[in-house]
Amino acid sequence: MLELRPATPTLRRMIPIASSLEAHQKQTNRVPVLAVTASAARFGSEILRWTRYYSGAENDSPHALAIANDGSLVRARNDAGTLFLSRVTSPGSGSTYSSWTNLAAVSAGTGVALASKTGELLLAYVDNAGLTLKVRISTDNGASWAAATTIVTEASAIGSLAAAYNPAGDACLFFTLGTTTTLKRLRRTSGVWAGAGTAWTQGGNVASLTGVAATHDGGDFQLLITGTAVTTTHKRVWGCIMGDGNFPPNAWGSLVSVAESDSLSSISYAGPALIMLGIDIRAAFAHKEAGPVAANRAYLTHPPHGSGISADWAEPAPHEAASAFGLALAAASGAAWATTPSGVWSAPRPASQSLTSRVLSCRFRQDHRGTSCTIELANHDGLLNGAPNANFPALLAGGSVAVSPGYASGAAGAPQFGVLHDLTVSRLSYGLRDGRSTVTLDATGPWEALAHWRAPQAWQTAAAAMTRGAIFARLCARAGVPVTGSGSSDWTTFQPAFAIAAGETGASVAERLLSVASDFLRPGVGLTVRPLAAGDATDASYGAAGEHPIVSLRLSDSPAIANWLRLQGPDRYADSVALAELYQHGPRLRVVRSQDATTDAKANAYAANAARREAVLDDQGELRCPLHAGQELFDVLSITAPLLGVTARKARIIALAWEYRRSFGGKDRRGGARSPSTYESTYTLGGL
Repeated sequence: MLELRPATPTLRRMIPIASSLEAHQKQTNRVPVLAVTASAARFGSEILRWTRYYSGAENDSPHALAIANDGSLVRARNDAGTLFLSRVTSPGSGSTYSSWTNLAAVSAGTGVALASKTGELLLAYVDNAGLTLKVRISTDNGASWAAATTIVTEASAIGSLAAAYNPAGDACLFFTLGTTTTLKRLRRTSGVWAGAGTAWTQGGNVASLTGVAATHDGGDFQLLITGTAVTTTHKRVWGCIMGDGNFPPNAWGSLVSVAESDSLSSISYAGPALIMLGIDIRAAFAHKEAGPVAANRAYLTHPPHGSGISADWAEPAPHEAASAFGLALAAASGAAWATTPSGVWSAPRPASQSLTSRVLSCRFRQDHRGTSCTIELANHDGLLNGAPNANFPALLAGGSVAVSPGYASGAAGAPQFGVLHDLTVSRLSYGLRDGRSTVTLDATGPWEALAHWRAPQAWQTAAAAMTRGAIFARLCARAGVPVTGSGSSDWTTFQPAFAIAAGETGASVAERLLSVASDFLRPGVGLTVRPLAAGDATDASYGAAGEHPIVSLRLSDSPAIANWLRLQGPDRYADSVALAELYQHGPRLRVVRSQDATTDAKANAYAANAARREAVLDDQGELRCPLHAGQELFDVLSITAPLLGVTARKARIIALAWEYRRSFGGKDRRGGARSPSTYESTYTLGGL
């Protein structure tokens, strides 16, 4: 290795950074800063750490929940034909949840619904042998209720029921007719209810309906529906949009699968619930197992952060609640709530918190298969002890930490930042050394989240049904990982037959999908799909005058891991050979298998893609430099090193690491000089 210490850089980057930050990081006297923020979320989706506040003896029955404008917790339940209401004005761990008021006689077994807006609560229920839909309104946060109003009378019995307000204050009721395929909506506009319900347009895609839930995301009504699919009678939980502005008003979107069970399975679904947590959707439903071991269990799920109901959904996971009618949900600014007739749960929703002032050091490393980060935090005042705690409720193992490097390069030394890394906290360690108390935070990235996810059941798709990219998006959603980027034409057009085995990890599935694609995944805030081309433009230049300084550089000439790539399909194979490498170093064969290589064109394309992956990931050297705030994995560098005879040589970052160590100056506790600050990046260089 030859140590080089040249001048400073010119940058063409893939992410924009401030010109003042770009200029500052070229200077000899740089002022490093590192932003670290903790959130009780994972990849942007809030973590709900449920605590049970109430365990009662109420009968399991259809039920509903709403949070009134004053924070009151309002519940309703249909107990064998009697409608009971409960209002808890200041809900908390010590509140009384066993007090109920008999409000009215209703049709046994039918649904109830509650919805809330500023100044109004709406209660909907079914009367008259299941034929009449009635509404009662409260304008004092549920303390009292107006007389019932008949909204509609149907010719056949009403089954499930849901209600939601839009931002304008207009309400909409959604109800099924028994367990048939009919779902209707009935709107109240400017205080006036429509004269009759209007059937949805998706009835031809279902065989039966067992439940409906609704909310509004600020643009459209969002619905969660349980039932069975047409023809196959497979059991399903679906998401669906009914337009209210973003989508054409009253138009119905397609059904999107949320949970799936085979028609011959003893599992069925019912009792859906749906709420908004900020911009995100959170859903619950009853997972009913009729066979051994029989159980009714509430499950929770959500689409990735920032996605709507029509996106792929996270793997549904069990909740403590055991109810054949599911789990009712509601959200307040500081907490989420969940109830059954005999249970009340609450989960805090703390705001994110900055840890920047406590950061002592940070070590970060990332490559195409993973991310690791270790952050040491000062805990001299003990306020971090036992986190999450009252002082730091957003800092927790399993939560997230956002890490962004930068410099004090703004006006009057204001901090400016570059790349943002959204990481999951895997461990918090509390330590004491030389009289100094610290907390060490270990964190990982989205690849590790895929590795931790395992398929709870087998899944498969036939050829010509889903693109490689769509399969990957579904996989990532099941693990709760957001995906951006469009990918190559192979990624977005090829539609392979593909199967996932029960118990297989998400990382294993992703490796199989990527093995014959020219696309790579860059971790950041989730995963970004990037097709890499040999002709990609330079993102940053290093080594020459006016370019980013190089601390040290090593360039290697060594044999590639594989110089002969054979793609083996079900009935054919194709080779991709790096002839010059093979002539010089002898054959180094790697075999990649793909059951989708069913044509010569596919076999040749997959062989070329797999060979390209090998070429990109070939270790060709290492570059160490002062930290560049905008550099990311797979960026293309132009490197100039006159002493090595290198001018504008291009290489790609296939692994990057950086270290930050805060300097305090002066003497340490033993009288020695404190270590100077450290802020350097190390890149592993690969092929183009």
